[in-house]
Amino acid sequence: GAAVLFQSDAKFWFESGGVGNVEITGNTFDNCKYAKWCDAVIETVPREREKPGKYFHNKISVCKNTFKNCTAKIAVINNTKQVDFTDNIFDNCKKPYIDIKHCENIDIQKMQ
Repeated sequence: GAAVLFQSDAKFWFESGGVGNVEITGNTFDNCKYAKWCDAVIETVPREREKPGKYFHNKISVCKNTFKNCTAKIAVINNTKQVDFTDNIFDNCKKPYIDIKHCENIDIQKMQ
């Protein structure tokens, strides 16, 4: 499944709740996301309800990490006020892709 998962749908026991300020920095994600649950290496599960101008998560930063041999989406970020996804390295990743939905302030690096 996902290497990092922020659950937010209030249907299961393993939920994280909304995050204030999460920084994911200096990690190597190698051969991640082979199980059936989740869609990406780093993922926030969508909430059933969305309101314009309101977000479940405040800020998620994914910076200066290395993603190696990834065949799934790199990230699915949903319902987050601020997203910073910069200065990451993609080594042997098949079409690195980030899926963003219902987010406000977004800084995403160009995928190669």
